[in-house]
Amino acid sequence: MLFIFSEECKDGVLNGILLCLSILVPSLFPFFILASFIAESHIIDLITPVFNPIAKILLGLRGICFVPLLMSLIGGYPVGAKTTATLYHNKSISKTEAERLSVICCFSGPGFLITFVGTSLLFSKDSGIILLLSQIISSVILCIISRFIYGKVSDVAVIKAPKAITISEALVNSVNSAVKSTAGMCGFVIAFAVICNVITEGLGTKSSLCNTAVAILEITSGINLLAGEVGLEIISALTAFGGLCVHLQIFRELKGVPFSKLRFYIFRLVQSAVCLLSTKLLLLAFPVTDTVFSTTAEKPQLSLYSNVAGVIALLITSVIFIISIRNKRIS
Repeated sequence: MLFIFSEECKDGVLNGILLCLSILVPSLFPFFILASFIAESHIIDLITPVFNPIAKILLGLRGICFVPLLMSLIGGYPVGAKTTATLYHNKSISKTEAERLSVICCFSGPGFLITFVGTSLLFSKDSGIILLLSQIISSVILCIISRFIYGKVSDVAVIKAPKAITISEALVNSVNSAVKSTAGMCGFVIAFAVICNVITEGLGTKSSLCNTAVAILEITSGINLLAGEVGLEIISALTAFGGLCVHLQIFRELKGVPFSKLRFYIFRLVQSAVCLLSTKLLLLAFPVTDTVFSTTAEKPQLSLYSNVAGVIALLITSVIFIISIRNKRIS
């Protein structure tokens, strides 16, 4: 593939880098830091009692288990998995709690659904809000389903209190972890961008069915191709599924956390079906204009210069920060 479609592979790498710099890194990097910081610091002990009632109703779990779910809904796909893994490795949640959260916390955040998909691609903020509401509805239903599948948690008592660290140590660990997670995420996105570009440009297959297959592989590129060609219900189902690229990012974050990949994919299919149905119902109650789905509307092009300067500055600062920490430890 690399030799036959060398030009398409090169363009795919450039597209992947552009996608990371203009959309993914600016929107997810701060949430990676926040997720780790909350899980590492004393803040988690202060906020979890507030979530006890809602976590008990939805999940049948403690309030601390609601934090990964909330972070996933706010930050996006890998953030919930990262929060779950951090809490599990810190022994703040049990094996059963981590397993249940691992198959649930896979949602699109408002930045992706409202800003990118709704406003930028579909030219309708209302469409993005409907997509987000569908994700929230699916999260409630998945939580309720998980209570019946997993039953009552019996291993909470074995949890030991995590070692207390200072705010500065938590911040250092959070930035370090966020840089690693961001680098891993970008690697997956660029690799899948190459495959998707070969499918669409190299093989010359640009039908709606092919674009849907691209979305199943890498959601951002696929939705960019499908915008204006399919209804909002299909877009909602695809964003709920997330795509193989997102799933591999989540599996990377969940390394060392015990969970069933089979159940993970069963939950993704259920989530897609719920989002499709809920979007249909929401469109009946709050219809959006037909121009949103017009195939003649010009799709916006991602600008390489919109966020590049800020992203490069952020990455350089992070690298210098990590190097300085390493040198300090060595000395």
